[in-house]
Amino acid sequence: MTKSPLCTALVSIILVTTCVGATADSVSSPELTYGARVRGEVVEQNHQQAEAITLKGRLTLEQPLPKNVDLLVQIDHVEAFLDDHHSDGVLNNGEPVIADPQTTELNQFVFSYQHNDWTLNMGRFGLKLANERFVGGVEFRQNDQTFDGLKLDYGFSTQSQWSYVYLDNVNRIFGDDADSMLSPMDSQFNATNGVRPTAMLGDHRVDAHLLFVDYREWDYWQWHAFMLSLSNHDHRPFSNRTVGVRAMGRKKLTGVELFGEFDIAVQRQQAVDDNPSIARRPSLTYRSVNIGMIIKRIEFSLQQEVLGAEDQVSFITPLATLHKFNGWADQFLGTPADGLIDQVIQVAWRPRPFIIDLRWHQYKTENSRVDIGEELNLDLVYRRGRHHQWKIRIADFDPADDQSVRTNPIKKWFLSYAYRL
Repeated sequence: MTKSPLCTALVSIILVTTCVGATADSVSSPELTYGARVRGEVVEQNHQQAEAITLKGRLTLEQPLPKNVDLLVQIDHVEAFLDDHHSDGVLNNGEPVIADPQTTELNQFVFSYQHNDWTLNMGRFGLKLANERFVGGVEFRQNDQTFDGLKLDYGFSTQSQWSYVYLDNVNRIFGDDADSMLSPMDSQFNATNGVRPTAMLGDHRVDAHLLFVDYREWDYWQWHAFMLSLSNHDHRPFSNRTVGVRAMGRKKLTGVELFGEFDIAVQRQQAVDDNPSIARRPSLTYRSVNIGMIIKRIEFSLQQEVLGAEDQVSFITPLATLHKFNGWADQFLGTPADGLIDQVIQVAWRPRPFIIDLRWHQYKTENSRVDIGEELNLDLVYRRGRHHQWKIRIADFDPADDQSVRTNPIKKWFLSYAYRL
């Protein structure tokens, strides 16, 4: 009889815990925790409506081992309902996509070693770079994005550190069932001869090197700098070399707090397997400015984000938490070929334990300044203590007339409750 992935994972946790307890009596007992999130989502797009209800359960084991080593094992299971009411990113049934497929995943399995100011992580782990614009965990979706590789951190000075990361696999939100072949029931099966588009694979084999410096020694400013070299062997258009800098400043005055965030990056798409046509592609730029103020728990801010393009090649961030940027309707998970300008006005009110967050986006192409459309986003959040969160999220994208970049209006509603997630 074949064991389910969840059963196999639970047996593995039990075996690891038992072996550790038998060989290291002086080591602390393991800590086992759990979390859950239930979410309903409705999407209206192109005169179609999709609906989904999903339940995520998480089991996390943290076990100290001898010699300054720690083990973290994390299992996620996503149960999906209303399967015939939406496409889930693994199976396309002709309905709009709600990318929360049913799956059981080994979300993290990482050994950590600490010595003085050095920390080494090896295995499968979550990874967030600064604000997640370039590397992130996509934790809004029910199945996280995680990475296989190693991460070396060195703490210098009082609050600063540099990190080196090597990655050889990206475990994407579509899960392990999104393999190279489509189901015969998939609406795209005949069009692709049964082959899944590589951009929709659940795993991407990569060779990625990341250097990251986090500098926090100044009173009002914090600096990040990074260099990413990504070779994606399963989906070559995602390969790139990117260098960027981010600066964040905050200053409290009488009755008001001012803040600013400034980002700039340069990117060139990278050759994979010595493909010279990719190596000759142009250098692209990214820049973002976000300035604002906070007065009595009310935050006002203005932001402009620009993703450049040249010769129909656009700036990309394939490892990012893309849902956080350019609107919650997810219309710009891929940058348009003519680039993107996203101008945002945000008003957020945080009277504990509530959060009300309202954002208005206006989108244009970066090169031709064509008006793409506008979008309204609203978050209503109630947090009870550290572990309980209720959230309503609304996204409404309205495309502009006489343009072909994004032509379909789209509305999304999310209703969720999370415990320890």
